[in-house]
Amino acid sequence: DNSLASLNDNNVRDFIEKYKNIFYYYPDYEPSRFECDFSSCDDYAGVLLIIDGTINLIDGGKINSDESAIKFMRFIKELRAKRLTIIFQNHTAKHDKSSSKGNNQLENYSDENFKTERMASIYTLTPKKYRIPNISPLKIEVDKTSFEIKSICRFSELFNLSDEEKMSIKLCVEILEQDESGLNQKELTAKLYKIKDETHFEIVGRNKLWSLLKKFENKLFSIKTGEKPNEKIYKLCQNKNADEIKKIVLDMEDL
Repeated sequence: DNSLASLNDNNVRDFIEKYKNIFYYYPDYEPSRFECDFSSCDDYAGVLLIIDGTINLIDGGKINSDESAIKFMRFIKELRAKRLTIIFQNHTAKHDKSSSKGNNQLENYSDENFKTERMASIYTLTPKKYRIPNISPLKIEVDKTSFEIKSICRFSELFNLSDEEKMSIKLCVEILEQDESGLNQKELTAKLYKIKDETHFEIVGRNKLWSLLKKFENKLFSIKTGEKPNEKIYKLCQNKNADEIKKIVLDMEDL
């Protein structure tokens, strides 16, 4: 970890105490020690290393330097060859929330790359790059008191979407919640783009919107033929599965 101040957090102290026989915590770690500390063993089977604050272990903190990032990631690969499992955290880029901050080397050299989002005790992990077969996005609920996982939900259709698609789905749900009789294409887009103009949220274009909503037909949205030519009426589905998906959608942060 990157600060001694983290030891003032009651959750951190409780976690350290609960798992003291198998968990080692290094706050305010000196980056110059990293290669020396982890070169001393030839087999790290069963060991997990978690790095919070990757920038603190990259040479001089030069996260935008390809040379420094490659040097760090090559050493990480050497440790992986010694069967060490490594998770490192990095922030997303300000200009593109689907990519890592700094440069592409952190993603290029990693085996798996997940975008992580958090709201309260709910964490969503969306795979961006992976070698684990058949992996899917996860929604994980964690009990912050006991540190136990309470539930795991997999829902690929939702978490594989772009930020613009997620926001479009979320706004459509919010709009249709206010009108149980349903709305046709013209009515729905009028309300949707009015919100977009007022809030400046990024959403998909009109043509892409209909194909996007079609992906969730009978899962989240009911799409029926209207009385007018080519008219379709959009409503929210009323069942347990749809309610669960709706809750996930409405819990997503505004992007």
